This record gives sequence, structure tokens and C-alpha cells, in this order.
Amino acid sequence: MATGGLFSFQRVLESFKSQLWPSLAAEFEMTSLADLKRSIAKIERKQATERRLQNMGRLANFVDIMDNYGKVTYVFLNVTDVLAFVWALESMFHDILEFHQTALTYFRKPNVMTDQDTLTRARSGNPQAGIWLLRHELFRSWKERNTNPILWVNGIPGAGKTVLASIMIDDCLKIQSKCTIWFYFKNGDTQKKSFLSFASSVISQLLEKNTDLLPYVHRETCRKGKRTLFSETLAKELLELMIRNSGKVCIVVDGLDECSKVERRKVIEWMRLVIEPSQHSNSDYIQCVFISQRDGITAKALRDVPSLQINTKNTHDDIFAFVSSRGLDIKNKFHLSDETIQSIAQLVMEKAGGMFLLAKLVMNNLFSQISPAALFKEYERILNNILVEHSLRTHALQLLAWLVCAKRQLWWREVQGAVSIDLETEDVDPESRQWILDSRDICDSLVEVRTDGSLELVHTTAKLFLVQSKLVDVRREELNMARLCVGYLALPGFEISQPDESILVLINHGYYAFLDYAACFWSTHLQEGLKYSIDRETAVLMVEVLSKFLESHYRSSEKEINIPFSARGLERRLQEHEVWSASGQFLNAFVSTQNQLCCFSEDATSNDSLDIPCVIARIRELLERMASGNQDDTKVEPKDEL
Repeated sequence: MATGGLFSFQRVLESFKSQLWPSLAAEFEMTSLADLKRSIAKIERKQATERRLQNMGRLANFVDIMDNYGKVTYVFLNVTDVLAFVWALESMFHDILEFHQTALTYFRKPNVMTDQDTLTRARSGNPQAGIWLLRHELFRSWKERNTNPILWVNGIPGAGKTVLASIMIDDCLKIQSKCTIWFYFKNGDTQKKSFLSFASSVISQLLEKNTDLLPYVHRETCRKGKRTLFSETLAKELLELMIRNSGKVCIVVDGLDECSKVERRKVIEWMRLVIEPSQHSNSDYIQCVFISQRDGITAKALRDVPSLQINTKNTHDDIFAFVSSRGLDIKNKFHLSDETIQSIAQLVMEKAGGMFLLAKLVMNNLFSQISPAALFKEYERILNNILVEHSLRTHALQLLAWLVCAKRQLWWREVQGAVSIDLETEDVDPESRQWILDSRDICDSLVEVRTDGSLELVHTTAKLFLVQSKLVDVRREELNMARLCVGYLALPGFEISQPDESILVLINHGYYAFLDYAACFWSTHLQEGLKYSIDRETAVLMVEVLSKFLESHYRSSEKEINIPFSARGLERRLQEHEVWSASGQFLNAFVSTQNQLCCFSEDATSNDSLDIPCVIARIRELLERMASGNQDDTKVEPKDEL
């Protein structure tokens, strides 16, 4: 019995250590009880100087109890019958550690600073960009609290609304007495398109700016239980109290039109519910700017809110400054005359129609005859230039299709990992299959690289154009991506029986570059692709690759899995042309993976029907050891995803 207790304790200890940086793990090993008490006293003194004491004395009982617990463990270490009772607390401490990890996972949301830094860099060449907005009467009145605490900034697609949002954020950040937070909605990014993603990001930002709120958040999440961390009810409760206890708060929300109608209503209605009661307070108040296209739903929800509509006159100076700056670059590169550049700039200004994005696309793709009638025409011209080069055509269409259908932003290393996969030969060959050119060489200015290295289409309208012009068949590409992800995970390099030496070789080879994305989103792509019936050939190919996948990774579940009606629909479509003997296993695997995706508790690291999490954990353990330069037990911090 003592042996079992030692094993369970060791399991919890190793699980805890796996979350630590090597330096932190080493520091823990050298830390004594006296060191801990000195650190607690130091923190308390620091809090006292900042006039925000948190009653650190609460820790005294815990420290004393754990000290006594350690002494008891040491005394009875070799008394088998007694030691079994000592280890009884293992499950309690395991739950505590797992809950803390659950909370960290929930609040570890998209890095809002990456969004802001990317936009700041984009306008670095024109420091006067958006100055008209900061001087606008409606914005100044809102900023000085002379009017409604909510302002709606709206305009046509491509008018530069997101860049203007970043300018407003920077302006608000200059006011030290205000707590400025922001969120950029992004269509197609699962972490940036719902009320919950917005709420968790705001909570995370508020906690960074006001650590006094941490005890409350901890207490409430403990009281509610770990399975409600991702519920809207808890999110709203936390948000409301945190915002109301953060003094003067300014919230900038960009891209409301990028999320669904339902999610849009949730954000607007909840924000108004919290903001409007505070507008008569002199000390603590909340302000908010919504930025979006002007559509019926948003216009109705904000009909009594001041509306700052971006028009051609507003954006003229910004577009002119950009065109002039970019025109100078073009002149120097191609040795053009001043008259030629002035002619081009004048024509761009005339045709842009207040659309900053259109001017940017035109100037970044110089040509002598500029006559776009609309934004789609410019996209068409760029694509024609890309696709006329036969050697790039396949690569360009493939990359654009992936970016249209991707469930989150893709990194270039993931794209290169994906193109290295050969399902026919069941191999990953980066050396011979990777693209030599980068994303801009392949797709010109339709693709932008963010400051964190991730890729995205230049604008939502680019995605709309690619779909409407039928250059990207979304249903077909969803199925293609599902087949790629599933087929990749079914390759020999993911067998659970792989020896460590083989995995290390494959890591160095770049075999696992596409692992995170494939494991997370194979089921989502399959669900999107199977919304409607598919032809026999497609069904056969999909069933074939799914069968290999299940053969490699399926394991019988110890508990019954509830299969929703929507999953039954996928099964029917896969079997429309031929009965599939493994359809039951598929349903269990699909539902287990979907459950894993929407879970923020310790269950998010397990799958009831697939061994994929175990395979990933093993690969990561070896990768982390390799990265830390230690092949023994030291590990580095795991990645956020999966």
C-alpha cells in the first residue's frame, strides 16, 4: 500500500515539475523552509509600501501544517500501514495543482500586445496617421466625458478601421489615471470571435494591471468549480466586479462585425449593461469604443449612441501620406520621374474612394495602368499576377486556401511542415518538399506577416473575394485539410511504440512541425467539410485515411460516450455510398476530440478514445529535454496549445 502511495505522490510531483522552467525547478530544490518564510515576509513588506496588504499571515497556518506533514512523512517513511494514511491527501493536492493549471489555461488568451505591436509597426512610416480622429469633436467629447460613455466608430470595408483602433488605444494609454484594455475580434480565429474569448482576454488584462483582484478571482473560480471556468455566467460575474473595482476603465473593441450576430449582441448588450450605470460617477467610470462596419444589427443595437462615421474626407490625408511615402520608394527603386509618380499617386487617390486598403494594395503592387473600379478588382489583378507564374500557381492557391479555412492563425513553420507531408508515401520530407520562397514571394501582398511570425490574409474582404470568385472552394478545402491532418497523425512517426531515439531523429528532421495544428483541428475541419453530402470518391478517400488513423490511435473507452445528433450526421454522410465497419469507433473518437477542445479542466489533456494526447506528451517531453540541453529529467515550460 505504501508503494502505491509513493507512486501516486511521485506522479503528482512529476506532473507539477513538468510545468516548470528548468531554472525554477532547480531553485525549488535548493529552497528551504526559512527561505520560504523570508520570501513571504519580503512580499508583505512590499505590499505595505504600496498600501495594498493582502493578509499574507494567512499562509502561516499552511506553512506550519506542511512543515509538520513533512516531519510525519519522514518519521513514518518505513512504516507501511501508517504511511498509507499519510498519502491519502495526495488526491487533494493533485486536485489543487490541477485546478491552478486549469485557471492558467483559461486566462492564457491571445496576446493582445502582438495585435497592437503589428498595427503600430504598420503605421510607423506615417506618425501623423489618424490625427484627424484624435481631433474629431465626437472622439474628444467622449474622451473628456462630455457625452455618452460609449462611442461607435464605423466605416466601409478597407477604410483602415483597425489601424484607427490601434491609434485610439495608444492615445488612451497616455492617460496614466485610466486603465486601458482592448480586444481585436478576428473572423476565422477561434480565439478571437466570441463573447467568451473577449471576456477572458479582458479578465486577463485586468489581472495584469490590478493584482489586488487575484484573490477574488481565485476564490470565485474555486467556489464555482473547475468545469464552469469557461461558462458565460462566471465570465460575466468576474468581469462586472473586476471592471467596477478597477477605477477609470477604457475599453476599445475592434471588429464587432467579425463575429457572429449572436456573439455581437452578447458583447454589446453586456457592455451597455455594465457601462451605462457608471456614467454619473465622478471617481470610477467605464468608457468604451466599438469599431466596426456599419450594418443593420450593430446600428440597431447602438442607435442611441454617438456615431463617428469614417468618410472619404476623413481618410484623405492618411491615404495621401501613405501614397506619397510609398511613391517615393517606388520612384527610387525603378528610377521613375517625379511626374510619373505624381500621376500614379493622383490616380490612386481618385480611385481609392476612401479605402486605405485599396490604396495600400495598389501602391504595393506597382503597375502603369491603374484603373480599379472596386476592391475586388484589385484583388483579381494581384491574383492574376501571382497565378500567371505557372510554377507558383499551385503553391499560391494552396497557401491562400489554407489561410481562408484555418481555424486560427498559421505560422510559416506550420505551413512548411504541412507542405512537407506526403500521404502517398507516408512520409514527411522537408528537404525536398518545403517551399524555397517565403509567403510574400508566393502570394504577394495578399498575405501579411504579423510581429509574432504568424500569417494572415491582408483583410477580411480578401477572404470574401477568394470565396466568391470560387478560387477557394471552402467545403472541398475543409475536407482536404481534415484529410491532411488525419493522414499526418496516422503516419508511422506518431506510433505510440516509437523508441525515444527515433523520435529525437524525427524532431531534428522537422517531422512534428504541423503536430499542434493537426491534433487540435482535424475534427473541426471534418465537421465543416461534412455539413452536406459528399461524392463517392471523396467519401472513399476520407474513410480510408480515417481507418488508418483509428487503427493507429483508437483505444476503447472505459466510460460510455454520449454521441450528439450532429455527430450522427457526419457518420451518415461518410456511409452514404458504402457501409463502414469502423464508424462506431469514429464517432467515439470524433466526440472525444470535440469534448477535449471545449474543456478547460484537466480533461483537456486527455482523450477517452484516442492515444493522441499520450503521443504528444511523449514527443514534447523529448523536445523539451532537448531544448533545455538535458537528456535526463529537466523540462521546460510546455507550449500553450494542446
